Amino acid sequence: MWKIIVLTLLSAVASLLVIVNAFYQKKQFYPAIVFIMKSNGSMVVFYFQIFILFTIIANIIKLIFFGELRRAEIDRLTDRTWYTLTETCLSFAVFREDFNQIFLGLLLLLVILKVFHWLADERVEFIEQRLISILAILSTVDVFFIYEAVESTMRLGPTAQLVFGFEYAILLTLSWNSFIKYIFHIIDTYVSPWENKTYYLLYSELIIRAIRVAIYVVFVLIMLNIYIVPLFVFRPMLFTLKSFRKSLNDVTLWQRAIYNLNTLYPDASEQELTRSDNVCIICREEMLRTCKILPCNHIFHTVCLRSWFQRQQSCPICRLNILNVNYDNLNSTNDIQQQNETLNNIQETTEIIINNVELNTLEEINKFNNSLDYHRLKLRCTVPALISMHTLLQVSHPITEHYMKRSETEEINANRK
Repeated sequence: MWKIIVLTLLSAVASLLVIVNAFYQKKQFYPAIVFIMKSNGSMVVFYFQIFILFTIIANIIKLIFFGELRRAEIDRLTDRTWYTLTETCLSFAVFREDFNQIFLGLLLLLVILKVFHWLADERVEFIEQRLISILAILSTVDVFFIYEAVESTMRLGPTAQLVFGFEYAILLTLSWNSFIKYIFHIIDTYVSPWENKTYYLLYSELIIRAIRVAIYVVFVLIMLNIYIVPLFVFRPMLFTLKSFRKSLNDVTLWQRAIYNLNTLYPDASEQELTRSDNVCIICREEMLRTCKILPCNHIFHTVCLRSWFQRQQSCPICRLNILNVNYDNLNSTNDIQQQNETLNNIQETTEIIINNVELNTLEEINKFNNSLDYHRLKLRCTVPALISMHTLLQVSHPITEHYMKRSETEEINANRK
């Protein structure tokens, strides 16, 4: 802040000295103005004064709409500004005849507006009331300069305004993207939980990046028909194509993950939720509503998984890639595990009630059978016991068959040897 104040005072003093010197030498207004316009040193002083005025106005707008900038924001803006200045100077090398005072003013205005667009895109995560105002103003300015560029090109032919119009068209898509994110955050605030937020965010980014690619392609075709190959546009166009490809890949992987989530993963029952930690590791809330079981047997909220699969298609705990799982082998393994668990549960307790007497082991049943009153008693088995015995037979059959086949194979191998 102190640097700007010092530079402002120095530029004001230098401009005042230039004016005083011109009037001291020429004595009259018109000769003094002509003297200043033809003096390179005087014009440099005035250009510096205009630059300082632009900087002061930009800082005032920044304080009104964005407040104090964080250190990370300042570093990112500095890096992007240097790249922008280099690319813009290369882009306008084609229009050397248009290099004048108006061109420099428009270039400075373009850089300042780009900085505000970047800041608005950075601050979209921190929703504030003033953000919507700056987005509306920036969009209006973008549309105005696009219209001016189109009108100038239609009236005067291809000039430097063509490049300005292209740059403002790219900035307009950035404003749209920021505005769409802002609207989605507002909806998510009032609609909780909004399960389709991830869906709309992915597709909005894909559409915006597709529009940017189309703008770059149209601009390159126009430049090829008018001048030469626009080398300056290849670097940002390459980055835009990469981002579009990434968005398209994210949408494809997300659709596959959501399809698997809806069709292949079972809902968690109350017993499974009770046996687990019962806390979703993604949102850190208790799992009471609809939950899904991943192939690795980890349980999460369905809504949380939809949001998680937006950026990565793996289990949040064990990092299992759910898109590369062999579901046939997984199902057979799960069946065997389930059968073993059922067998263990049955072997632990098989309760049979005979005339209100609990018999937990085979020894107790045999002792009871040998008693003198055996013929007077009627055997009563409870329904759960019958179901357990039936399940035991079902489980033991495939296990027995498996071991029989294994023993036959070993016997055949032994005979061959």
